[in-house]
Amino acid sequence: MARTPQSWAHCRSLEDFCHEIDDAFSRSLVAARQVSLVPAFPPTESFLDGNEYVIRLDLPGINPREIEVTVIGDVVTVHGSREHHDEQDVIHCEITHGDFLRKVRLPPGIRTEDVKAAYNHGVLELHMPAPKAASARKVLIQVETTKAKDS
Repeated sequence: MARTPQSWAHCRSLEDFCHEIDDAFSRSLVAARQVSLVPAFPPTESFLDGNEYVIRLDLPGINPREIEVTVIGDVVTVHGSREHHDEQDVIHCEITHGDFLRKVRLPPGIRTEDVKAAYNHGVLELHMPAPKAASARKVLIQVETTKAKDS
C-alpha cells in the first residue's frame, strides 16, 4: 500500500515554538540587565595630550553630582550609578543600569593631588600633569624581507 505525501504541518508549529523561545530569551536578557549583579564598566581611554595625561570615561545620562572619583596610591576609582526607568514600558534595552565601578592604574610619577576632573556632554575627563618618564617617543619598525630561493 502506497503512502500519500503529507505536508509538513509540524514545521509551522516548530517555527512558532522557535519564535516563542527567542522572545522568552530576549525578555530574560532585558531582565538580567535591569537586575545586573555585575558592576558595569564604562568605556575608558587614556592618552597623552602634550604635557598632560588624560583619562576619559563615557558616562552619558549620569548625573555628574552622583559620580565619585577617588585616588589612592596609583589607582583612580570612578564610582556612580545610572537610574532605572520604569521597566514596564521597556521594549528594548541595551543600556546597563545600576551601579558602576571603574579602576584605572596611573603611570608611575603621577601626583594624586594634581588630578583634576571635569564632566562635559556625558564624558568625564581626568587631567593631570604627565610624569617626565611618560613622554612619548616614536619607535621605528624594522621590516624583514625574505629572499626568494634560486631555482
